[in-house]
Amino acid sequence: MIIVIVVIILLGATLGIYLFTKKDDSETTTNTTTNAATVTNTNTDPYADLMLYDNKLVTISSADDKVTGQMAISIDKTQKMPITVVFFFKVDDTLAKSVAANLGAGESYYYIANHTSTGAVNDGNGTGSLSQAFCNTDAMPDVLALAQQRSIDLELYRGCDAQNDPFHTAETFYHIYSNYYNSSTFDYDKLIGRNTLAIFDTAPYYEKNMETGGFGVQDSTVIAQSVPTIIYDLLYTE
Repeated sequence: MIIVIVVIILLGATLGIYLFTKKDDSETTTNTTTNAATVTNTNTDPYADLMLYDNKLVTISSADDKVTGQMAISIDKTQKMPITVVFFFKVDDTLAKSVAANLGAGESYYYIANHTSTGAVNDGNGTGSLSQAFCNTDAMPDVLALAQQRSIDLELYRGCDAQNDPFHTAETFYHIYSNYYNSSTFDYDKLIGRNTLAIFDTAPYYEKNMETGGFGVQDSTVIAQSVPTIIYDLLYTE
């Protein structure tokens, strides 16, 4: 009887040691797998799938053929915000001059643009000035080169005698701006979803800055409170 009890005790102890050892082996394996997965994710290039957009050039036009333009994308992974997107528009249309009464100046063009989606025409700060093209009105700039240079400094339409003529009337205008993204904020579909170019006249909104004594205008106020002078419906062609 005593011998049987001893045998049972020994068998129980052996089984306990075996189960503890298997549990420890299992935990070690799980931890090793987790660490390996972490290392793999850390080394993944977040821009690998986005490089297909590098040096991409997309043609833009309007439904009424009055707007021609391009969207250029360039990726430089050495930059903090590696993805540069430059939009350029050339508008061949007759836009009226206006008078900014508070400036005490004569007639001129005081237009700004908002390149956005249809439902957001009166939202945001706009995308900058709509400028006169004084010369080379039939030419298109190298928009991709500008994106690669991360620049929107455009001299193509300036430097002509017409630029110094206060009575000059323009029939060609241009609008250019850039945005910068990282791998988390870049969304190609949202970029080509900006299907509207809305033009606003800022002349009635100029106010005197009491601190500086100069005059200025808040683009966000103009866009939120006024009706666009004209809206162009845009089409993208890859």
